[in-house]
Amino acid sequence: MPYNFYLHPRWTTLALSLVALIHLLPLSGLLGVAQLQQIYGLTAIDSTTELLLRHRAWQFGALGALLIYTIWQRAWRMPMLIFTLLSDLGFLLLALQAWPPGNALQRVVYFDLLSIALLIFLLLGSHRRMPLASP
Repeated sequence: MPYNFYLHPRWTTLALSLVALIHLLPLSGLLGVAQLQQIYGLTAIDSTTELLLRHRAWQFGALGALLIYTIWQRAWRMPMLIFTLLSDLGFLLLALQAWPPGNALQRVVYFDLLSIALLIFLLLGSHRRMPLASP
């Protein structure tokens, strides 16, 4: 018999908050080169790389804010969960191609793995299976 997997709203809120927090962490990179060097373990950053990494910080800040918004706006939840999962999986695939990463990037991989696990948990909890009709 098919099952109904129900995710309590408190668990949903907690998981969404954790995923959002993971994606808000790079936001400190907007503050400048020193923060970018700390986040990514880089020793020298040229102006082009700084711009790209600060833009990345801005994008992840926006993503994190939208994930927080989905706590109250359920209509946005599924598209944001799928988009975030695809983003995290994309980074993970790119990181695997450049393996082994430095220590700082390895932390980013671990945080993305945690995010992926939480996103799968949320996606499974958002999908309720209906009982099959009896013939």
